[in-house]
Amino acid sequence: MSCYHCIPGSGYEKVPVGRPIPNSSLYVLDKHLNLLPRNMPGYLYIGGDVLAAGYLKDPEKTEEVFIQSPDSLPETRLYATGDRGRMLSDGNFEFLGREDHQVKIRGYRVELHEIEKAIEDFPGVRQAVVYLSEQSRDDARLYALAVPAEGAALVPEEIRAGLRLKLPPYMVPASVTLVKDIPLLPNGKINQKEIGNHAVSVASYLPERSLPASTNNIEKIFTEIWSEVIGQNNFTTKDNFFDAGGHSLLFLKIRDKILSRLGTDFSIVELYQYPNIAALADQYRKRNGETAPSTAISAIRNRIARRIRREHGK
Repeated sequence: MSCYHCIPGSGYEKVPVGRPIPNSSLYVLDKHLNLLPRNMPGYLYIGGDVLAAGYLKDPEKTEEVFIQSPDSLPETRLYATGDRGRMLSDGNFEFLGREDHQVKIRGYRVELHEIEKAIEDFPGVRQAVVYLSEQSRDDARLYALAVPAEGAALVPEEIRAGLRLKLPPYMVPASVTLVKDIPLLPNGKINQKEIGNHAVSVASYLPERSLPASTNNIEKIFTEIWSEVIGQNNFTTKDNFFDAGGHSLLFLKIRDKILSRLGTDFSIVELYQYPNIAALADQYRKRNGETAPSTAISAIRNRIARRIRREHGK
């Protein structure tokens, strides 16, 4: 905490972050570290005795955000908060959003503003916000909220289809949820806790439909495997794995489960080549015939598969 503000009964459109605490100073600077006048937006920097020496055991991050103060200011060091803001006429500071909006997903660094801009370019979208939600340690997904313009009739699935034409697969949100407004805190910051409540199953963006009966036992097994790995079952045997909410890392789990249940080892390349249940089941039938292994044979193959994984340390 570096600022405080006594909330008044009225007079502010949104609550400011306030004024610096004792032994602390707050500055609004431009990208060249020039001090900006009141009411002009810029980047927020903290100075004074409150600054830490840096980030523990992270010299690169320390060097990045703890900078030498310009000669025009009394401090020797400043901390770059990554926030944008401005000083109001009465001396209080107002938060205007984040400077950086970058996350890391499956090894890729993603600028969330780029995805938000792509969604807002879609006809009928007034505002969008994209956020990262980690379902588990190895399953992080992007989600998006979109505010429709007045009178616009938006279809989330169509927005995602448009994004797939403009963005690489890892930047396409797992779901797009339509909301009346983006949830904000009184100080104007996005309410991250409230946004997290919108991280629903990827089934939310698919139209309501009943799953058609699989044509054979093989497709039923593949359907069960997909449901377990993706975490929902609102897809058909013709749906692409990625459109159904999957991503590249989950292919490893798909592969393991197919090997365990059916005794067939599909390569990752093959899973990319046959990305829907119908195509994958067809490839299985070409190798193994029309039916799944019997219970006894399947159990033997399962034991063999488990032994292979143990021997290879998987």
